[in-house]
Amino acid sequence: MSEDKLCDLDKVTVKSFVGHHDDVSCCAFTSDWKLLATGADDATLRLWDMIENKAIHTMAAHTKSIKCICFSYNNDKIASGGADWLVFIWDVKTGILLQTLKGHVSSVESVCFSRSALFVCSGSWDYTAVLWELKSGCPLRILDDHKSVVQCCCFSHNGDLLATGSWDYKILLYDIKEYTEISRSHDVESSEMTSYHDVESSEITSSHDVESSEMTHCHDVERCVSRLELTSVKRNKRSQKAMVLKYHTSNIKAVSFSCQNLLASASWDCNLCIWDTKKGVCLHVLSGHLGFVQACVFSLSGFFLASASDDETVKIWDVETGQLLKTLEAYTDEIHQLSFTEDGKLLSSGPQQVSLCLY
Repeated sequence: MSEDKLCDLDKVTVKSFVGHHDDVSCCAFTSDWKLLATGADDATLRLWDMIENKAIHTMAAHTKSIKCICFSYNNDKIASGGADWLVFIWDVKTGILLQTLKGHVSSVESVCFSRSALFVCSGSWDYTAVLWELKSGCPLRILDDHKSVVQCCCFSHNGDLLATGSWDYKILLYDIKEYTEISRSHDVESSEMTSYHDVESSEITSSHDVESSEMTHCHDVERCVSRLELTSVKRNKRSQKAMVLKYHTSNIKAVSFSCQNLLASASWDCNLCIWDTKKGVCLHVLSGHLGFVQACVFSLSGFFLASASDDETVKIWDVETGQLLKTLEAYTDEIHQLSFTEDGKLLSSGPQQVSLCLY
């Protein structure tokens, strides 16, 4: 169905999902909107059937609060990150833990799959974003350009771009084709997969004075982990630097790509920005929220942008003009997740008992 008209966005249906034993900190929908995943301070991840309003799986492996979750685009995997510094990859059908990605040295605040589901990015309180290859469980690159917490991350639809947002008020835009194409086109031995920035051994320093010849190779996942935790990898001077997008005056909370490769950013300065990712310029500043903006998402067509704020409203914006089209009551104190359906309806979810609003 076309999204040329914002029909059905004045009617609200509220569903509640109760089961966690502590506050819900994050949630995510499958792309077909049949399943909802929630992560909580009780260190459990729950998978819900949105039609029958019941839990399908309760997944427990984290030892501290779960901070972020994301479905793969084919809906067969879930990634979760937590205050225990770990990223877990789960099987949606069975609820079984598939992989553990170790290496961050502080809480993992954001996680996202590439559309190919070959790669995952995670952002952390350790000021880094890590680009992981799922086949090996090893990091392809450590992105350490931010000066504060990496609060959000997102891949573009074609998988060529990665955006990260931070508490340093900046969005960094990476062209990751050079990283991921190598992994796609070659069945590389794990020993070749951790020269993260193709640096010379003289450019690698270790806090534990590890021999550079030993540190430039990864013979197994544990060596990958050791390298990620113990070394500071300098950027190769030949590598393309990240494009810096700066307008916001407070923490960046969310980033989202449109199908046209526009980028939206939501900030605790109460504003949103829409960016041209080719030129690196801000096309529109969207003002109107009276509280921290916590989430943003483009409609499937890319014509509309939805945003959610601590002011307990969801706003719908025209992407081309930047004009505000609708303001909706959120019916929840805080929203962690927004998602447009194929027929143009909007789903939102917040904490506590996970109140879900279908507009």
